Amino acid sequence: MINRLSILALVAAAVSAAPASAQYASDVTEDLRVETRDFAQCIAAKDPVKAQKLLGLTIGSPEYRRAMTKLVKWSGCVEDPDMATFEPLLLSGALAELAIKDGVPAGLGSLVASANPADPALAMADCAVRADKAKSEALLATKWLSDDERDAAFDLSATLKPCAAKDSIRITAAQLRGLVALATLRTYGNTP
Repeated sequence: MINRLSILALVAAAVSAAPASAQYASDVTEDLRVETRDFAQCIAAKDPVKAQKLLGLTIGSPEYRRAMTKLVKWSGCVEDPDMATFEPLLLSGALAELAIKDGVPAGLGSLVASANPADPALAMADCAVRADKAKSEALLATKWLSDDERDAAFDLSATLKPCAAKDSIRITAAQLRGLVALATLRTYGNTP
């Protein structure tokens, strides 16, 4: 089992404490990660067009949250839609990872890139993916919530510090995986 606090400390140490716009870190439980992954798999299978449209929205924006709420309520992918809550970055990351594994539709990478152009955490992840594609691929190749995932996040953390530039960014390991998936999709499109 991954020790989430040690990974959070590792990632936070790599990129420090952050301005409000780059504060993604939240209490991300293992259950939330599993529920988010399962929901992403369900909506990607049931309605790939709506899943792609969600990826084309600015993460966490009011428009994103409205679209996510509609997917939760009408997709049939969750038992109790009124109680379901998903962290937007985790959901977008899971959808991006599925798109990479299943074959990215033409133009989706550009759509994702244009949706979040000034996000400092995504800019850091874009830099890390370009700087060390192999370590980024290694992270995405791991099983969620595994020791391999923890180790791959640790390996990638050294690449993050110079990529953070002036921005200090606080993220969890789970969010790192989501950011790397989004950055891979933004950077390489169909060719991770």
